Amino acid sequence: MPFPAPWLLAVSFALIATSSLAQLDDAQWVHPDADIDAVLGSAPSECMALPADTVKQMSVLTGRAAFRSSTLMGGHAARRGLSCNSCHRNGHGNPDFFITALSDQPGNVDVTNGVFSSHRDDGVFNPVPIPNLLDAGDKSDFGTMVQTDSLQAFITGILSEEFDARPPPEPVFDGLVAYVKALRSNACPDETRAVQNLETEWRDVEAFFDLLVWHNGQGDSATIAFMIGALRHQLERVSQRLEDKDVETGIVRLSLQLRQFNESPESAELARLRADMDRLGRHFK
Repeated sequence: MPFPAPWLLAVSFALIATSSLAQLDDAQWVHPDADIDAVLGSAPSECMALPADTVKQMSVLTGRAAFRSSTLMGGHAARRGLSCNSCHRNGHGNPDFFITALSDQPGNVDVTNGVFSSHRDDGVFNPVPIPNLLDAGDKSDFGTMVQTDSLQAFITGILSEEFDARPPPEPVFDGLVAYVKALRSNACPDETRAVQNLETEWRDVEAFFDLLVWHNGQGDSATIAFMIGALRHQLERVSQRLEDKDVETGIVRLSLQLRQFNESPESAELARLRADMDRLGRHFK
């Protein structure tokens, strides 16, 4: 049986065609005085050390997809399209992150607030800097306001208490831990900044689809449903950068087909979805 619908309901598929980066979900988290195009047109380069083992590689990449998807979140954060990557861009900090009433300056946020959490609201305005996650796997203590002694416990607390999220499927959680451990300062590319545009967003669509195919082969329905949610969220990110209505229509159709696949998963349907996706992909290369 497919995983229950709430995973997919977390994906608010309100598609927007626009030439302005101010219409992206990520623009919600940028200070109003900042240059939106400059902030959201690039990001710090991802510093990911992939293991050689294929199964471990797929776990890290599953975590990478979860890190970038609001499907992982609960409550208000999920509805607003917030992801781990919103705060920790490509695993780094985010000196431009700002939420009115939760930030005293860009790069800081009150993580013990009642906006995103029904568990950690302490009634005090106490923003802290968003940390860089590179080499977090080497640490022995985690957290600023709430401390833990393991990365697993830290991530569990962030999801369940800071963002009111349901526990994700075990392969997704394990992948998230593996991804954070794979963020290494010695794996950074020579280029310190990476362009963010339609082409790079579409590359993640293709990467997430490959993960869906792999997890479909593993047969875990909860993880399959989660990956469909992550893929649909990524399609929404692509659509927000679009100006071409015809291409947008194709993306809406693909998203609906993915929802139908979750309700009745058949391997043969994945091949048809791949063909539709490849046709759309020609517009972004």
